[in-house]
Amino acid sequence: MKRIILALLTAALCLGLCACDSIYDKDYLVIEDYVTEPQPSADSGSVTVSRYTALKDSILKLVLAGEERGKIVLDANYGGDVAADFSRACWELRTQNAVCAYCVDNIAYEINQIVTYYEADVSVSYAENRIAVSEIESIHYAYGLRELIRRYMESGSCHFAAAADSGYYSEEDVEGIVESIYYGSPSVALKKPLIDVTIYGGSGGQKLYEIAIDCGEQTELDAAREQLAELEPFADTDTELMDEETRAFIACRYLAENCTVSEEGGSSVYAALLDGEADSFGLALGYVELCDRLNIKCRIVQGEYNWTEHFWNIVEIDGEFFHVDATACINDGMERGFMINDAKLWGDYRWNVSTYPSCTSERSHDFRAPLNIQPPAEPAAEPEEPTESDAVVEFEEPEDTAESPRPDFSAAI
Repeated sequence: MKRIILALLTAALCLGLCACDSIYDKDYLVIEDYVTEPQPSADSGSVTVSRYTALKDSILKLVLAGEERGKIVLDANYGGDVAADFSRACWELRTQNAVCAYCVDNIAYEINQIVTYYEADVSVSYAENRIAVSEIESIHYAYGLRELIRRYMESGSCHFAAAADSGYYSEEDVEGIVESIYYGSPSVALKKPLIDVTIYGGSGGQKLYEIAIDCGEQTELDAAREQLAELEPFADTDTELMDEETRAFIACRYLAENCTVSEEGGSSVYAALLDGEADSFGLALGYVELCDRLNIKCRIVQGEYNWTEHFWNIVEIDGEFFHVDATACINDGMERGFMINDAKLWGDYRWNVSTYPSCTSERSHDFRAPLNIQPPAEPAAEPEEPTESDAVVEFEEPEDTAESPRPDFSAAI
């Protein structure tokens, strides 16, 4: 029985081996496409970075370009915690960059991992009622702010923002700049400009100045400027032949003859020169305008007269400084307010002497003398070419001959 079972098993084994041989009779070849490691997208709308500083700069570039969306790719070599770095970069930009602190309301991002690298969709939302990023002025240093403010004020009321790489002006400094520009060019506003300044800071001395200046209603300002430009107070006077003292005098005399002093009068150059009624501030502004037309250096002084706020001017004449108070000239005569030095003015008048140039010279203007008009120098006459009649004729002494004896003058002596 055992022999029969063994024989059956042997036969089965042989049959199985034959079957296996038939299976391996055919060769099988399987070919698959080689798949490389996924690479960051080459999309032109994306930026690829490999370190934190580049990540932060890429987000900042989106903001400075005024973009609302952008894609940043962190390549396989990026080192650091991607999520933590995005959070840190957004926080630093919003708190340490002046432009972002001013105009960015929020920066959001969505990070997607693609095998060995990351892609992030970044979105930026901007604060409402702010100057658009594309319209923010850029200056390297804060002292460039003065010319920028002057340019905007010349166009009238304005609202602008300026970003400075290094800024040190405070709000009071900016207000002082606006005031000094107005004092030097009073036609830029219908009245003393109202100003609102907000400063946003960043690291490394960055500053963003948001400045709003109210110079008066634009249509009215344009009309007043046109009238002032048409005014020719010295049209009948040959001012080019006058010395500086005479030009400073006729400017003050014009105000005295064409304007009255009134505390209810306007406080602008337009009140003094167009309306003919102004307070001391308006008169001081009017004198600046007239001196400017006559090429006389002039500035406004803010002080007190009889313990009341008062304005007047300091002019530079032949390198020396003198006080000119048009209000006193109108009320008390030219002798009282024209070309006064510090010693004579101090007492009833008070001012911050450290803010203004010292007026120590003394000069008496002769108000009764005619205007000092210097006649133009006559050009030197060119030498005339000698004519034939002007030629020098040399006479030769006649020869002593017997035929022509010398006359005898001895009898006449």
